[in-house]
Amino acid sequence: MRHTLIYLLSALLMMLAGCDEWDGPTRTVLYYAVKSNLSSDIERNISDMESVATKENIKGNLLVFSSDSKGNASLYRIVPGKNGSRKRETVADFSGRSGVDPRTLTDVIATAVERFPADSYGLIFSSHGTSWLPADVERMQRAFGEENGQWMDIRAMAEAIPDNLFEFILFDACSMGSIECAYEFKDDCLRYISSPSEIITTGFPYKTILPEMFNPQVDYGRIAGAYNSFYENYAFPYADISVVESSHLVSLAEAARRMVGGAGDAAIYAIDTDTLQMLSSLYGSPSDLYDLGDTYMSLSADAALRADFATRLDEAVPVALHTGQHYCGFGERIIPIDRFSGLSVYPMRENLTQLNSEYRKFKWYRDVIANGGDTAHVTPQQGIK
Repeated sequence: MRHTLIYLLSALLMMLAGCDEWDGPTRTVLYYAVKSNLSSDIERNISDMESVATKENIKGNLLVFSSDSKGNASLYRIVPGKNGSRKRETVADFSGRSGVDPRTLTDVIATAVERFPADSYGLIFSSHGTSWLPADVERMQRAFGEENGQWMDIRAMAEAIPDNLFEFILFDACSMGSIECAYEFKDDCLRYISSPSEIITTGFPYKTILPEMFNPQVDYGRIAGAYNSFYENYAFPYADISVVESSHLVSLAEAARRMVGGAGDAAIYAIDTDTLQMLSSLYGSPSDLYDLGDTYMSLSADAALRADFATRLDEAVPVALHTGQHYCGFGERIIPIDRFSGLSVYPMRENLTQLNSEYRKFKWYRDVIANGGDTAHVTPQQGIK
């Protein structure tokens, strides 16, 4: 009995410590960083968070997980102190575990939720990113992260995250704003914030956006606007960003399926990519990624189908901003953005058989392209309790 009482008292004190002085709805935000060769940039981002991590701004808990190629990995809490001070309070040691192992991601999230329960949760991923492209295809060591030559496959990553847990997922990583990724994560979060193009290593302006992430009603347009404005006035003014409403992705998939019209792969193979708005061109990839709206609008001349698809796309992506051009590290090109729906897509190329084989494993392909698709079995996002 004595041990039970001690445990209960400890748990109560921990919960009270996590709430600090805020007595409204709380949120736990987890920043999950795989440092790779971005260690200095990520540490600067964390320092920027610390600089605004006051009791007034952090209405709940700010947690940071970071891992590096030397096996250093830990989860800690940034704690606002007296007179503007901050401290890093260790929550759990994950030494020897890889940040790109989906089991690590699952365990980190479980630890965060168990130790710091809140009314809602937010998740930020920071590292390298290359959209949906698989981690196990020759010449395309791609997905999320990168640690000792290993990456985290997007499908495994989405599976590692509990359904209906997060208010938002934000990717501070290149090219993660694709329909394939957003659709894969649609059951994990209410809002999906990302860029379909490359992100300058400076990353997101956390000094500006972090307090907004803790507001009971997050203004996602403000977060996206702060990101876009930051890069409009930056030395390298190349950026684009979108906010996806996950609850509208099923209806978007249904509209896209009607645009495909039952033709399946053949409809996608027939798309002329030379006329499309390119949004991402990755090292080692045999295919570029193009604007979703631009690509799927080219599938049909039927006015009603096009209008329906445009409406569903606007509902699914209510915020889509850009600086007018984006940067492609492959070839160091500056590409004008003339048409922008907020998400990219991979239009399958008939000769890329190995890549297409991997693509067919994704939910977007299954629900939209395969045999004309069938989304009747897909349940829309139910929200977070």
